[in-house]
Amino acid sequence: MKRHFLAYLLLMFTVAACSQASRDSKNISPAEKSVAPNLNLESTEAVTDESTTDKSISNSNETLSGIDFDKKIIKNATVLLEVKNNKDYAQKMKDIIKKHGAYISKEENYNTEEKVETVLGIRVPVPQFEGLINELAFDDARQLERSVTSEDITGQMIDVKARLEAKKATREKYLEFLKQGKTVEDVLRVQAEINNIQEQIESAERRLAYLSNQTQYSTITLTYFEPKSGYEYNGKPSFLSRIGNAFINGGKWFVDLLIAIIAIWPFWLAIAIIWLVIRQYRKNKTINKNV
Repeated sequence: MKRHFLAYLLLMFTVAACSQASRDSKNISPAEKSVAPNLNLESTEAVTDESTTDKSISNSNETLSGIDFDKKIIKNATVLLEVKNNKDYAQKMKDIIKKHGAYISKEENYNTEEKVETVLGIRVPVPQFEGLINELAFDDARQLERSVTSEDITGQMIDVKARLEAKKATREKYLEFLKQGKTVEDVLRVQAEINNIQEQIESAERRLAYLSNQTQYSTITLTYFEPKSGYEYNGKPSFLSRIGNAFINGGKWFVDLLIAIIAIWPFWLAIAIIWLVIRQYRKNKTINKNV
């Protein structure tokens, strides 16, 4: 009998506890229910940010392992030539440039009293660099100066590539956040971050493309000139030319002096009048003494 009574009490206690739990769950306010998803989103974002950072580092390491570590060298050269005929050399030189698959990126021409000079910026594929630079001094062209410089940018390219891959991984995570956005504010905030990351990605891609182009093409700055008659390479006239110029300059100086003397004719006229007055005064004085 006691066993049946205890079982009955246990059953009643269980039913009462379940009823109380049901009432508590119904008493939760709508505001509290709306907060829960937001908290879940924030916690998800925090965890995801950490995982994004970890994954970005992991992706960067994986990217570094897949990057081509071949040396990336930028080669530049400057060449100075003296030619006998500027136009003839220009025509032949442009044919040589085309033969090596190069192109002219800039051209400047100067015509002074001493020389006719041309300055060219030539972009040439790296494999053709040596061949082209060795063919620039041909026929009557005399090479006066030549220098070649090299810059290793392997480290720069590896760094830019790693950063680019990390930014792309971060962008993918933010795109996932965008799908999880519950409110307009969340969507706008995530979209602003995506736009910022996209700008950084595009900037890195432009930098990478520039560096890649620099390593694929070398730059040769070619200066060639035709000295005019009587002038040497350093721009100074020869001894005979200097003697001739001395006579010419002396004649110019004499003409300039004569013109200057004529230009102050009022001064000479005033002196002439004063001289005539003084002369007449002395003449009259002499006559008076004789009288």
